[in-house]
Amino acid sequence: MPFKLLYLIGAVINYNIQHIEQKGNLVKVLLAVFTLITLLNSAAPDDISTSQRAWYDAVDLDADNNYTNNPNNNSFIQDWSDKSVNNNDLSAPANVSRPRYRQNSISAERHGVDYDGANDSLRRATDIYTGTPIRIAEIYIVAATDRIENHFLFSSNSALQTNSRISAHTPWGNNRTYFDHGTCCGNPARLSGVFSITIAQQYIWNFIANTTSQQVLRDGRIQLSDGGAGPYVNINSSFALGNFATSTNLAFNGRIFEAIFYQATLNSAQKNILNNYLSSKWDKSFQNISTYIDIYNGDTSANGKYDFFVAGIGEESDGIQSVATSQGITITNNTFLSNGKYMTVGVNYLTTTPPTSVTSSDLAISSNYTDRASRTWYIDTTGTDGLVNLEFNASTIGLDIENGETYGLLYRSGTTGNFSEVSTAVMSDGKINFSYLPSDGVYTVGKKREVILTLSKTNQTIWDNVNNEDNAKAIPGAYIDYTLIIKNLGDKSPDTGTVTIRDTLPENLSLFVGNLNSTGTPFIFSDNNCSPETSTMNSGLSLDYPSDVTFKNDSNITISPSPDFDDDVKSFEIQFSGIMNARTTTGPIPCFTLIYRTQVK
Repeated sequence: MPFKLLYLIGAVINYNIQHIEQKGNLVKVLLAVFTLITLLNSAAPDDISTSQRAWYDAVDLDADNNYTNNPNNNSFIQDWSDKSVNNNDLSAPANVSRPRYRQNSISAERHGVDYDGANDSLRRATDIYTGTPIRIAEIYIVAATDRIENHFLFSSNSALQTNSRISAHTPWGNNRTYFDHGTCCGNPARLSGVFSITIAQQYIWNFIANTTSQQVLRDGRIQLSDGGAGPYVNINSSFALGNFATSTNLAFNGRIFEAIFYQATLNSAQKNILNNYLSSKWDKSFQNISTYIDIYNGDTSANGKYDFFVAGIGEESDGIQSVATSQGITITNNTFLSNGKYMTVGVNYLTTTPPTSVTSSDLAISSNYTDRASRTWYIDTTGTDGLVNLEFNASTIGLDIENGETYGLLYRSGTTGNFSEVSTAVMSDGKINFSYLPSDGVYTVGKKREVILTLSKTNQTIWDNVNNEDNAKAIPGAYIDYTLIIKNLGDKSPDTGTVTIRDTLPENLSLFVGNLNSTGTPFIFSDNNCSPETSTMNSGLSLDYPSDVTFKNDSNITISPSPDFDDDVKSFEIQFSGIMNARTTTGPIPCFTLIYRTQVK
């Protein structure tokens, strides 16, 4: 659509439009309010946090959300901090052997904590669980057993209640895997069985206990199951990860990568989201079965290995997870979710510094974008119909806070090629919120190039027949000159031939249609002359008279005026030739000045 600069001569004097923005057929005046919001790193365990008692992550050992400052390879681990809100931090007791840190223990960026199978210990004197008795627990642990012998994967133990505990052996020296919840070591507390375990293979273990069911799952498959677990009486109790809580000589022989403890039973959607978060992060492929639904394909090589900080929303018959956060994006259900539907998201970095810059790569030359966020996300959608809200935090992902500016949600289906715009939104309070239903693929955000034309208008009475040029007044017969200054502050040029000025004269003014100041035209066009601006450039436009100008009478009929002050001219329109230049970042401003004369009747 043509872009118009519209104003009324005489009706508004010294009129100044600070910021004009084209939105289809609309022209808006925008005001900017600057807000800075910081968002920490986030993933599925951050979203699924109700009744989360502890969360230990080997690639964020001190739980500061800085994944780039991990210990050196083979260094001893004195402390392992809790990422939950409960501060259930672990430490090695004095005079007790400590586990070692193993960088790239599975593959690049996938570090682990290595226990020696003897007396390595990380523990706390108080339990991670609260209240007594404990009748419900759900535990997710990613670990690799390096040697089968008598050991504990984890243990919560009461010092006053004989053998009352929550613990697991994966496996014990007799090749049996045990999960105890309650008074060990018989029914209903103990669940045990023999199934094959591959040495040095990382597994995702899930231990579930409640009043109706007790289960051990490995990589999403139920390995052991029976009726409800026993109550755990946690009086004067303690906790250890990788050892027995009340002893130090039954250390796990293997590596622990991540452990999340809940004092609750999660719904099926939350279980699926957490399992996909863990399987992607720790490079573990699951078979798609009823107890594990593969809802995230961003972790494949074909899709770019977006393995990390995976989060998701989803719904099953027993519950819903409606919010997902991942590295600067928050996905919130709007009208999308129903039974069996999911949306998951992840990024392709973990222990490197998160991208917080902009880039011009992978944007088509003809696109309306000059740059985009360097950070990208893979979004996987399971289901159709409905909408979600995709909210991006500008300060987190490295975009300038420019409230009121328009941004685009940019998409490509594969790992290469140009991004294309699929939705737009205006930044508010440092956030960009799109209402959209994504297809599977890679997404990012870019600021949309925009035409931002400003117009300032001043007038000066230059002569009257009483005072001549000295202190001239706007009395009948006086000459009044109008000066317009037009600038493009935007980073986009209007379409060819669409910068147009249209004006209707008030009844008390006549337009001069003759040779103004010997220029051969009633309009003096001065390019790159925009006082008081000092850093300016040519506009790229020209005024070709009379072909670019139309005069109309009070019936809105085009007329050919007489070359003087013509009372029959009631309005005029100037459509400038050429394309108005765009401004580059903070470079010189494309602009021009237009002067014309009127006479007071």
